[in-house]
Amino acid sequence: MPLMRSRLLNSVEFVTRLIILAVFLTGCAGQANNIKTTGQPQVPPMNEAPQPVPEALKEKIRLSELIGEELYIIDKVATIGTDVMLENVKDPHKAGVCGYIAIREGNEKKQPTESWLVEFFVDKSEPKIGYRVHITPPATPGPPTTKFEAADPPEKPLEGEIVLYRSIRTAIEAIPDRLNQPCNPVVIPGAAIGEDGILVYLLAGTKRDNVVVVGKHYRVLVSNDGKCATKVEPLTKSVFETDPAPSNAVALVVTHLLGDYPLETHVFLSKLNKKDLYVSTEKYLWRISKGKIDLMGLTKDKNKLQAGK
Repeated sequence: MPLMRSRLLNSVEFVTRLIILAVFLTGCAGQANNIKTTGQPQVPPMNEAPQPVPEALKEKIRLSELIGEELYIIDKVATIGTDVMLENVKDPHKAGVCGYIAIREGNEKKQPTESWLVEFFVDKSEPKIGYRVHITPPATPGPPTTKFEAADPPEKPLEGEIVLYRSIRTAIEAIPDRLNQPCNPVVIPGAAIGEDGILVYLLAGTKRDNVVVVGKHYRVLVSNDGKCATKVEPLTKSVFETDPAPSNAVALVVTHLLGDYPLETHVFLSKLNKKDLYVSTEKYLWRISKGKIDLMGLTKDKNKLQAGK
C-alpha cells in the first residue's frame, strides 16, 4: 500500500474533515427525455458598477463562490484522471471499473497539498481499488503531470473510501423522481455548509452534444456513516439544457427561481463554460465572472431575463 494513501485516508473522521470530493462513473444515468431547451437570449448592457451585497446574503454568496470553485476543480480533476485511466485500461467495463473518488494528496503532517489522487474502483458487488492516477499541477502554465498505477491484485478500500461509496449510493437512491439525465456525484464535508454529515452533489450531465446543462442538480446531506440521507435539496426547479452561447458572446444568462442569490452550481456553470453568467432572481440580477459573484441591481430595474429555470 503506497505511503501517501495511508496518510490520506486512515479514518472516516479524517475523510470528512478534509476537502474531499468524489465522482462515480455509474451515477444515475437515464434517457435524456422531458428536457426543456431554449436558445441563448442576448445579454442586456451591463456597464454600471456592481452594487453592495445585502448583509444577509454576504455569507451565502461567499459559500457559493468557495464551493462552486471546488465543484469546478473536481470536474477538471475527474476528467483528467478518467482520460488517463482510459488510455491505460482499454475496456473499463470488462475490467469491472464501477466508480472513482478524487482526493487531495497529503504531506507527512496529513495536510492537503495541491496534488490529487484519483482512485478507480472495480467489482461493484465488493468494490476494491483497481487503478490510481496521481495528478500534479504544473509550476508554470501547462498540462499537469500524471502517473498511472494498476493495483494487482485490486486492494481492499479503507474505511473512509467505503463511506464515500456508500454515501453516493444513498444520495442517488434518495432522489424521489430519479433524474432523466446522467449525473456526476461530488462529495465534500457537510461542514462546508455548517452541517454535520457528508454532502453529496448530484450534478446533472447530458447525453446530447453541444449543449449547456443548467439543471437539474441536487444537494443531498448524508449521515457520517453514509447510510442515511437526512436532507434532499433540488438546486434547480427543472431539468434544463440550453444551446451554447455563440463563441463571440460575452456571457450566459439564466433565471433562478429557488432563491434570491446564485448557488454554487451557478459558479460551477460559469467556470466550466469559461463565460460570465448573469443570474436573474425574483428580486436581484447578479453577475458571476471568474468565480466572483457581483450584484448588478434589482430585477425590476432591468429587462426580465427568461433563459431557463
